Amino acid sequence: MKGSRRVYYLFFLPVLVYIVVFYVLPIATITVKSILSEDGRFTLANYGRIISQPVYLKVAYNTVKIAAIVAGSCLFLGYPVAYLLSRSQASVKRILIFIVLTPFFVITIVRTFAWMVILGLNGPANALLAALGIIREPLRLLSNFFSVWIGLTHLFLPIMILILQNSMEQINPRIIQAAHSLGAGPRVVFWKVYLPLTIPGIVAGTAIVFLLATGVYITPSLLGGGKEIMMAMVIEEQVNSLLNPAFGSALAVSFAVIVLGSLFLVNSFVDVTKFLQGT
Repeated sequence: MKGSRRVYYLFFLPVLVYIVVFYVLPIATITVKSILSEDGRFTLANYGRIISQPVYLKVAYNTVKIAAIVAGSCLFLGYPVAYLLSRSQASVKRILIFIVLTPFFVITIVRTFAWMVILGLNGPANALLAALGIIREPLRLLSNFFSVWIGLTHLFLPIMILILQNSMEQINPRIIQAAHSLGAGPRVVFWKVYLPLTIPGIVAGTAIVFLLATGVYITPSLLGGGKEIMMAMVIEEQVNSLLNPAFGSALAVSFAVIVLGSLFLVNSFVDVTKFLQGT
């Protein structure tokens, strides 16, 4: 018994070290830095500055808003693709998964530059709209919410698809067959049986994409053109450009609390499963 425990602890030790080194220590470091003045004294001045200057609260709101819209878009676009993957034969599924994962073979900055070319005034998007007779003058598709939204959705959509696919493949097909045998039509089976069973994947995928989108930097910096400001951009500016790591740390800690708090509130007050079962 003692030997098995030792083996368990031995395997658990690398995980514990990883968590401490890459999560606990960085969070503790920025938290301590955020409450220390330049002479090393305890102070809450950095947090007071955040509260007293509405611009930072507006940036936090804008970041959460964009992340929530991106998560919702990835869910809306990814659900049908994940369903197709989960229902496909093994040979077809491998091809489809390869297509879904193709964006991961290209680094983020290259993908972002590609979108800058596509959405530019003389890019393929405007050329296509002009060829279809929809527009006469090129549209400004860059440096706005639309360009940031499409870039982030493209960035995180594969993650959502894979999470949803895994959730769908865990569903016992006998449950669906039983619903059909009891006389339920395809629409009823989907809304009353299938969709509620995929709620764990929906919640997990939405939460992960939301968290990732709140901390992204490169894509909104390049596609937003300085007009769609997100929190990671402000923190980077404070630390690297303005050389104020203490205030940047305070922004990071405050925003982390806001993001995690919003997820906790949604999880506490919104019973998604009950809502769907009541429709």
